[in-house]
Amino acid sequence: MEEVIKNIELFGSEIGYYLKELRIQMYLQNRSLHIKLHNSTYLQHFLPLHYYHMYE
Repeated sequence: MEEVIKNIELFGSEIGYYLKELRIQMYLQNRSLHIKLHNSTYLQHFLPLHYYHMYE
């Protein structure tokens, strides 16, 4: 029984580690996407459209 509990704890910590890694990767991907969205071509192409819809 103790062996089973140890295995479950180990499995739980591995899942926790995996989820943390996944969260970090998603955060970094979101950041790079965010930076891409803020470059000038994005601003030129999408902001005028955005403002146009706002004032319609």
